[in-house]
Amino acid sequence: MTARQTGTTLTKMQKRLLIEQAKQTKKTKNDLLPRMEEIVPVSIFHSEVDAWAKRIGVAPKEIRLRPMKRKWASCSSRGRLTFDTALLYEPAAFRREVIVHELLHLKVPNHGKVFKAMLKAHLGEANKTNENYAKINQPFSGGAMQIEFLYFDDCASYQGARAILDDALVTEGIAASIEMIKVQDEEDAVNKKFVGSPTLRVNGADLFPEQTSGAFAMQCRVYRTPQGFQGAPTPEMMRAALRSHVGKV
Repeated sequence: MTARQTGTTLTKMQKRLLIEQAKQTKKTKNDLLPRMEEIVPVSIFHSEVDAWAKRIGVAPKEIRLRPMKRKWASCSSRGRLTFDTALLYEPAAFRREVIVHELLHLKVPNHGKVFKAMLKAHLGEANKTNENYAKINQPFSGGAMQIEFLYFDDCASYQGARAILDDALVTEGIAASIEMIKVQDEEDAVNKKFVGSPTLRVNGADLFPEQTSGAFAMQCRVYRTPQGFQGAPTPEMMRAALRSHVGKV
């Protein structure tokens, strides 16, 4: 997939130059890239790839991130996917397009009619459902559900929960803006009213209010599921919880 102008105001090369400038001048990214989205954590990007791979029905042998000069991504004949690190600065919609494009190459190695039809089927369906959702969900900013995902780095379950969330949003056709909020320490946990990692909130309300301990602390959250206690909700629980918030203020 070749480099190109995206929906942002800066080209890929301009972004790369500004990122390097930020490193050299010790300025923050926000000082030099005011129009760019916050960088997406690598773990979250991998969760996005995993969610789409499951939906498409493929299993990449390896997923790598590294700087690439002329392409956003590539797919080897051995099933290894390589993505440009600059994608971490791109909007979610563009990341999705690149991810789906490369994953489909695991099924169709060329850009022929079959490939284009499959690409349109996946991206066209997602775009259509997102547009329909925006029309009926006006209370949310920008027509998208606002989700806060609270976690801490040492939690072993948050990446899996993020993958389940991404897959649920795609399956239900829900347009959403996800804010990843890292909880730093016990004081931060109290200030953020953090009941455990991972915690998901929609419009400030806990997505699973019946499953909270009530204690604010740096702790792993446990969810009661049909399969027993687990560190994250099941896909079915996630989809049902998200559906219950559609159209709510």
